Amino acid sequence: MKVSEITTEDLRNYLRLDDESFDNELSMYKESAVSFICAHTGLKETEIDEFEDITQAVFVLVSDFFENHLYIQGGVGQDVKVNKTVETILNHHRINLV
Repeated sequence: MKVSEITTEDLRNYLRLDDESFDNELSMYKESAVSFICAHTGLKETEIDEFEDITQAVFVLVSDFFENHLYIQGGVGQDVKVNKTVETILNHHRINLV
């Protein structure tokens, strides 16, 4: 499955939600996950569809967003904690390493 093919129904199934009232929230979280992935990897939104494992990163990010309402912990001058599964997947596709 490509990232662009992920529906709110797919996200609801992944999160085991029966209530469609979360669809707007899940859609917003998917957009945030895609934005985060693009910023982290340096890939464009159209390019992330080329890597099926990035789809799993979207599901994990949306799950984290939904369950915690916060993904990245820490701030300027603090340690930043990122989900290791997501970080590992995305680091395989980074093109913006300095």
